[in-house]
Amino acid sequence: MKSICIKTNDLGKIDYLLNECDKILLNNVYLSSYKFKIFQNVIIHYTGTDENLFLKVVSEKIANLIEKYYQEKFIKNIIIENYFYLEEEEQEAIVRITKKIINSPDCTVDSKKDILATLIYEYFEENKSMILEGFVRFRLKEYIKLLDYITELSVYNYLNLTV
Repeated sequence: MKSICIKTNDLGKIDYLLNECDKILLNNVYLSSYKFKIFQNVIIHYTGTDENLFLKVVSEKIANLIEKYYQEKFIKNIIIENYFYLEEEEQEAIVRITKKIINSPDCTVDSKKDILATLIYEYFEENKSMILEGFVRFRLKEYIKLLDYITELSVYNYLNLTV
């Protein structure tokens, strides 16, 4: 049996994760959610035999959660840190352009989600539990570098359109 635990106190993220994990199409997956000392915990148990597939599927679900709840914050922080000299309206336009590039079906940066899911998968190969906010803050450097690159492309795109 393989069990993993995701810890957070954000009820929206917990609900999202429970709903996403409830859609897992693997047999022998069981969900539970408990409040312990500090965190609300989402615990996902797997009693099947293909633990690698289980970790892959759960990693993708957590990657979706991170994209939904953190991606725009990362982009805004990148813009504030690197392009602080731009007006607020210009920064907002760059956020929109960056999100449009990321969500474009023609986007060749498919590795964005792969990088994120791989980082999560590798983490769960060695750990049974994850404090979500800590993982996001300290373990996503490769993912943030990719967002930084896409944001940089968006800035060049925006500046070329306005000149």
